[in-house]
Amino acid sequence: MTVDPKKAKQVADAYTAAWNSGSAQAVAEFYAKDGGIVINRGEPWQGRDRVAQMAAGFFSDVPDIKIVFDGHPIREGAESQELCRLV
Repeated sequence: MTVDPKKAKQVADAYTAAWNSGSAQAVAEFYAKDGGIVINRGEPWQGRDRVAQMAAGFFSDVPDIKIVFDGHPIREGAESQELCRLV
C-alpha cells in the first residue's frame, strides 16, 4: 500500500485538531462505526460511541489536555506509528 505523505499529514493534523477542540464527538468521527482504539495495551474501546466515551474521559480527567503532532513517520509494513503525543 502506498501512502501519500501529504494526505497522511492532513489527516494527522485534523485528528490533532479534533483532540485539541475538546469535543469527544470530533475525536470519535475519525473512527469507523465499528472501529476502536487501544491505549497503553489496555482493553479496547470498540465502536464510535465507546471511542467518544474514552475521549470524554480524557477531557474530564485532563481538561487542559493538548496534543502535539510531531511528524508523520511512515514505514511500509509498520504495524503502528506514534504520530502524536500529549503535552
